[in-house]
Amino acid sequence: MSKTIQQSSCRDEVRRQAPARARSACALTLLCAGLAACGGGQLFRSYSVGGDATGFSGELRLLNNGDDALSLTQPGPFTFGKLQSWHSSYSVTVGTHPPAQWCDVSNGSGSITGNVHDVQVQCRAGALSSVARFASDPTDAAQPHGDVIQGRDGALYGISAAGGNHGAGTVYKVAADGTKSVVYSFAGGHDGARPAHGLTAGPGPQGTLYGVTLGGGANGQGVVFTLDAQGRECALHAFAAGTANGLQPSGILLRARDGSLYGVTSRGGAHGHGTMFRIDPSGRFELVHSFGVSASDLSSPGGRLVQDADGMIYGTSAAGGASGRGGIYRFDPSTRRVAVVMSADAALVGAGALEFGLVRGRDGNFYGVAPQGGAYHVGTVFRVTPWGAVQSLHDFQGAADGQQPSGALIQASDGALYGVTAAGGANSRGTVYRVSPSGRASVLTAFGARGSSERPAGRLLLGANGYLYGIASDPVASTAAPAGTLFALD
Repeated sequence: MSKTIQQSSCRDEVRRQAPARARSACALTLLCAGLAACGGGQLFRSYSVGGDATGFSGELRLLNNGDDALSLTQPGPFTFGKLQSWHSSYSVTVGTHPPAQWCDVSNGSGSITGNVHDVQVQCRAGALSSVARFASDPTDAAQPHGDVIQGRDGALYGISAAGGNHGAGTVYKVAADGTKSVVYSFAGGHDGARPAHGLTAGPGPQGTLYGVTLGGGANGQGVVFTLDAQGRECALHAFAAGTANGLQPSGILLRARDGSLYGVTSRGGAHGHGTMFRIDPSGRFELVHSFGVSASDLSSPGGRLVQDADGMIYGTSAAGGASGRGGIYRFDPSTRRVAVVMSADAALVGAGALEFGLVRGRDGNFYGVAPQGGAYHVGTVFRVTPWGAVQSLHDFQGAADGQQPSGALIQASDGALYGVTAAGGANSRGTVYRVSPSGRASVLTAFGARGSSERPAGRLLLGANGYLYGIASDPVASTAAPAGTLFALD
């Protein structure tokens, strides 16, 4: 009986509350209607943020409020994907500038009171500047050359063929604030002399760098060296004459997926026409291939090696092959076999050779330059498939677009290829250029204006800040003994 009474009391309580809920719902409906009549319906809408971006080529990445990302590949109107609520804040910034360009945002922040469509992003070509100049005094690095790399600390590292405490070359560092210092001075003895080609961030402890020298070492023929974060150098291997070794290391070291380093020499080996070698961080050295096995085999390998997704290693040679003009080869680390991918012909290399190596593109193909090739014999940018089909993307004409491409290419996030020419351009002192995947070429800057650096050489570095970095010579009139410049294109 008491249970029935309790249930009845519960139902009565629900009935008593129902009119109150109805009254509240009615009041809410009236409030909403009133807000709508006064424009208050905006509280319940969402609004877009957008505007217009102009003056850029390549990929521009924008951010709204730091997390809503939008990538643009061509100028024009844009709209972010996330909608914003009434009176919320928006703040549009540049997440990543297009390579060698700088973009400014105007009307980029405020409070939402409707759809935003007047954000303006204006981009311009980057300005060429000198990050560090190298003196010709005995203690500074002199004649910097080769590829520059960025360390885990954000600083830039490179090599110089001369200078230092002993005049035998250096490894140098340029900090983010532009402060330049010599990390290590080669003595010209067992530690090596005349470092070449550039540095490789190694598989060892954090901050470890690897490289090669052309001189010094136990046999006077150069070394493979390592340099730790404290500036302590160790010669891991000394090159020497003979069939079991190589002579004249001719390219930057490749850090392979197995944790070892691969490199090439242009001479030495079983046939005297160059080698490929493998060395691990402990210094265990192994000659894995001797070039020049037959008259049709490639010889004199050089330049940058590159490893594809299947683990194969690709490289270039300056001689040998079916035409005697060198070509492109593929090395299989698992079988230790080398196959000729393509023999270069006169149309590709002209009177020159493939000197600088390749870069693997996002499409799985390889890209490179021939300094004296192409229709005008002053350089070409080419694409080659893993099976050896070659296509010229851009033939330099030797005037405003530059000539003599010098150094391996890089591919940026926009898919375009970037490199330098040692000559040509508006001032006949070289250029930084861009070539799109479809072959459309443009000059980003010309060297030699108003006493700026000139004749760039080597592979560009795309820094974490979006700047392009590279090495060039000082103007001939600037010093009695020009010693080189580390430049930036911001």
